[in-house]
Formats: sequence, C-alpha cells, structure tokens
Amino acid sequence: MEFPELTSKRLYFREHISSDQTAYYDLLSNKQAIRYYGRAPLKDIEEAAYEIELLHKKFESIEVIKWALLNKTDNRYIGSVGVKDFSTIHKRGTLSCVISPEYWGSGFATESLYTIIHYCFEELYLNRLQAFVDPQNTKAMSLFDKLGFKMEAIFKEYEYERKKHIDIAIWGLLKSK
Repeated sequence: MEFPELTSKRLYFREHISSDQTAYYDLLSNKQAIRYYGRAPLKDIEEAAYEIELLHKKFESIEVIKWALLNKTDNRYIGSVGVKDFSTIHKRGTLSCVISPEYWGSGFATESLYTIIHYCFEELYLNRLQAFVDPQNTKAMSLFDKLGFKMEAIFKEYEYERKKHIDIAIWGLLKSK
C-alpha cells in the first residue's frame, strides 16, 4: 500500500521523511507539547531519526499510519496525527494527535482530526475510532466532544505518567453516528 497523502483547507498530510527529524525532535522533546501525549520526551535527534524509521516499518506492516502535518501557507511542520492499533477484523483504530504549542488555538487539531476521521471511515472502512485522553486535558476532551465522539468510560489509574498513576477517558465514535 502506498502511503496516503491527504489535504485539508490549511494542511497537507504526508509521510514523515528524514528531513523532518529536527522538527519531529523539537515537537516530541517539548514537554509542554507532550504533557498529555502519554510518552517520555525524545532525548536526542538520533532517537527522532529512529522513530521516523520505525513509523515507516509500522506503516508497512499496517500497524500505524502517522502523518506529518504541514501548514500549507509556509510548508512548515506543525505536528503529527495518526491512527494506530488497527484491527481489520473488528474494523477499529485509535487516534493520536500532537500539535506544536505555537499553533494551539488555531483549529489545526480539529481540522487534522476531522480529515483523518473521514479518511478512516471512507477509505479504510473502519467502523469505530477511539481516543485515549487524560481527563485533565480539558482542551482534548472538548475537542473530541466537538468532533462527535462520546466519552464511554474512565479507566481509573490506567497509565503511569508524570510520576503518578493517571485516569484515562475513552472516547469513541462510530461510523454510523
């Protein structure tokens, strides 16, 4: 399968490439950007290069599609959005999104996720999408609500992040809704 390139009104979605290493590192080493992302910050540029290569391998094995988000006005890397944990039998996947803090409040997260949701339902024929959200991340909670997702459960102390156990809200969206 060829990597799907997508566009929206203000964004271009493409595969991560080696020239994204610095921007990818800057984003995923930024503690503010990944505060609720469920991962440790990247340690160095080599780790960014390794992760980009890993994204290619995971795409080839149909485990993950993670797009580099570029602002159409200046072709600048602004974030990453994707779908992972595919189940072809059950026709579902889990969304992820991280945007550079300098673009927060611009609507890019909404625009990018809306585009990915449409792609997943119409091109990948998934029936269900879900998102795992830290309930303290009120902006993400509001975002998924705005996109039509329903909060289905809160798993108590589900993950260990920021030196403590945290709850995780499970948001779901069905194609039929």
